[in-house]
Amino acid sequence: MPAEPRAMTRRLLIGVLAALAAAAPALGDVVEKKQSIDSRIAHLQDRVQSTKDREAALQHEIDSVSGEIRGLEQKVGVVSDRLAPLLHELELRELKLNRLNALFQVQTERVHFLRAQYRTALARFNLRMVAVYESDAPDELSFLLAPTASRTSSTGSTTCAWSSAAIARSSRRSRPRRRT
Repeated sequence: MPAEPRAMTRRLLIGVLAALAAAAPALGDVVEKKQSIDSRIAHLQDRVQSTKDREAALQHEIDSVSGEIRGLEQKVGVVSDRLAPLLHELELRELKLNRLNALFQVQTERVHFLRAQYRTALARFNLRMVAVYESDAPDELSFLLAPTASRTSSTGSTTCAWSSAAIARSSRRSRPRRRT
């Protein structure tokens, strides 16, 4: 039996060697897979680190912009506080301007009305003056309105004074006559 354990050992050894020989290519594939997976993990870790770096940079930028926004909000608050009274004053001045425009319109219409009245009164006065001048008998009112001497008016025309004879005639005619 001594031969038999040796043979068995040999067979066992040959079987293990055959199993090792058969498993060797599979073992090589496992090693390659492990290296491939390790390489992929390293690549993914690099991408994660790159993303974390980018996230940190963006977070820093966001913090910086947020600070600027807070500063601008404070400035807007200050400007809004200053703007409110200015808007109120603007509204008051607009109301005053509207009232002044309405008053100006009324005054303009009044000036046009008064000018028309003045032209009418001046035309009537001129007609009365011509009528008084052309009549031989001025009354007391025309005597009071008559010039006392020849003078030049502001328009450059000469006005005539009535003679003392015309005045005397006027005073005689203006007295009431008694009927007998």
